[in-house]
Amino acid sequence: MGKRVILLFSDLGLGGVQTKLISLANGLVRRHVPCVVLLQTKKGFSRAGELDRRVQVICPVDIEIFGKHPFWGWRFRAFIVMVLIFLQPRSIFVSLAPISTSLLKIFNYIAPWMLKRVIVNEDTYPSLYYGDKHAGRASIHDVKTWYSKAKAVIAVSKSTYDDLSKNLNISSPPLVYISNWVTTRHKFPNRTAKRTIDLVYAGRLARQKQPGVLAGVLHGVLQKHPRASIRIYADGPMKGEFIRALVRLGIAQKIEWYDPVVNIDHVLKRAKCLLFTSQFEGMPFVGLEAMASGAVVAGFDVPGLRDIVEDNKTGILAVSQEVLSSKVVTLLHDSRTRNRLARNAARRVRDEFSEKNRNRLIAILLEQ
Repeated sequence: MGKRVILLFSDLGLGGVQTKLISLANGLVRRHVPCVVLLQTKKGFSRAGELDRRVQVICPVDIEIFGKHPFWGWRFRAFIVMVLIFLQPRSIFVSLAPISTSLLKIFNYIAPWMLKRVIVNEDTYPSLYYGDKHAGRASIHDVKTWYSKAKAVIAVSKSTYDDLSKNLNISSPPLVYISNWVTTRHKFPNRTAKRTIDLVYAGRLARQKQPGVLAGVLHGVLQKHPRASIRIYADGPMKGEFIRALVRLGIAQKIEWYDPVVNIDHVLKRAKCLLFTSQFEGMPFVGLEAMASGAVVAGFDVPGLRDIVEDNKTGILAVSQEVLSSKVVTLLHDSRTRNRLARNAARRVRDEFSEKNRNRLIAILLEQ
């Protein structure tokens, strides 16, 4: 086992997570790097059949049998740490902030030597994400301590890299910049495709995503474009609050609501615009997918989004709720501008966010 690398992922119900896992695992075994995927749960892993047969999948105890009570969650993660110590892998690649920080915390207490084998894929804007005292996350001080001891910390955007460097004082090494990516082989805008969905929102309804602001933006759009077709693919801890805001604004009946989907490609290929109202992003995977599929990304001028979108060139950025609503309405009515932005965005994704290059760089880190 000592020559193998471990990939540890959670929240497999998110389509982007499955895509990253499958792409990285398959890329590693094609480079003849023995690879083990360690899962918290197999629930929601609908694309497991896409894994190369040489990839070993381990799910020692399915966390779903314990439910979501924190009593079991922490004990399960401690058990995962014990499994990792037993396996003694060369490297451990951890994606998604909640599990990566809890893993590092446990390692720091019971097996600090294992920290030097952990590669963290940091896909948030850390000083804001960990600085939110109301969210019950790890503190910035703890994250700085753990990250400084890790084998590597991958920043998925230049904004994330700058934040880790300037605000958390993480130096290089272990800090490296390897951009997020998207597969473009089966995407790229189809000019003849009929785009019947005006506006799509896809993501978690949590504090970072500002669901109250999202409701306000949708209200502003519908005031100026009452017949706009709007779809929401979302869930999360603030879903109830968001629905109440839609009802209060009188637009709940005008929104088409769907549960989150693993593969949203078929939606994005029919959409004119993908909306973000986040306070910050790492580098939004669904945003890259939208750009590769010909849907224009619109959101606020915040870290993460500004790494992939240049206002009026590859998408839309705004400084306020009112301005964002107005820009979206203009975009929906102006097909020439929309097509120009979509072409530019797809070209940028193809040229700058390469799946092959990202996997090669991560593989080098994992093999060290």
